[in-house]
Amino acid sequence: MYDIALQMMNKINDKFQIKFKNWGRMLEMLAGHLTGMFWREKLKLYEDVPTLKNIFCHQAIAVDVVNEAVKALPESNLNEQEIGALALLFSIGMEDYASKKKILLVNDGTWIENAFFVNHVKTAFGGLVDSVDVCSRSQIKQMKFTGNEIVVSTIMVEEAASYVRQVRVGQNIFSNIMNIYQAITEIPQGSFNIDEIIDENWVLELDGVKERSIYYEKLFNHLCDSCTLDLEEAGKLYKSIETYGQEIENGICLVRGSDSFVRPFIHFTFLKQPMKWRTERVSVIIFINFSNEDFVYRSNVYRHLNYLISNVENVKKVKENPKFSLIYKMLHMNWVYDRIDLIDNSQLPAFEDG
Repeated sequence: MYDIALQMMNKINDKFQIKFKNWGRMLEMLAGHLTGMFWREKLKLYEDVPTLKNIFCHQAIAVDVVNEAVKALPESNLNEQEIGALALLFSIGMEDYASKKKILLVNDGTWIENAFFVNHVKTAFGGLVDSVDVCSRSQIKQMKFTGNEIVVSTIMVEEAASYVRQVRVGQNIFSNIMNIYQAITEIPQGSFNIDEIIDENWVLELDGVKERSIYYEKLFNHLCDSCTLDLEEAGKLYKSIETYGQEIENGICLVRGSDSFVRPFIHFTFLKQPMKWRTERVSVIIFINFSNEDFVYRSNVYRHLNYLISNVENVKKVKENPKFSLIYKMLHMNWVYDRIDLIDNSQLPAFEDG
């Protein structure tokens, strides 16, 4: 079991570069859990997890981790109860990632020149950002972006992701101080910019949908019509959909895809009549494309969504009034509670429209 557990941990690390509080202890706990899990699978004695949907709702990032980890298993056709138990196990060991603003200075000069630029940028913006790093034109191609970066380049750079703010300053950084400042302040303090992945074109109301296949057909037609993707990209995105943990609390289905060639987005579908997804009836389907595999990036997406999906009253309001303006307000209300240490986010007060 140790070897299988190690393969699972390595698979997680390869995709997310995730850190655990205690790698050795996490590996030991996972190996012990797998022993019981395989016996339960063999004897069809499934473990009852009474808070299963709550886990899928509040530990969405841990579900992403499980979706990747189970690919290392000989047979990964697990039931949802076991997926929930694994998600709970991983959530205990994962470090809490706080997203931070970073200035990434792109310059192909000497190390002395780079040190000079970094020192002056830190002096000017040290209180507004958490770090200032420097890289070359070739290195930026290997970068994984979370949306928290401001790329300040003295040279022509086209490799950065479309959702990352870029400021072209040439050799005179100091004449572009205000442009850099504006880029920094456009990112909400302590997180990435959710506005980059939501849009009024990605909200859809459907009537008479009774099967998942019909939903996917309508979804991808809508995304193609809005020029978000083409038919070939739709096919690839469909194949990337993660299997487990889709049905969460409050009649919501959370579907995750991952295609790096399609811009990241969150799409909301509201069904006028609830439909059976797998075992639960749902009326709100949220489809996310994570073009960025970064763990922090995913955590930030879920942190914004949590205020909407974890509160019964908020879900009810948005079902009754499925408009982008209301969704937008709810996703941004997260900042009011950003620094509050909440044990249970379901206790957040309901959103008051207007």
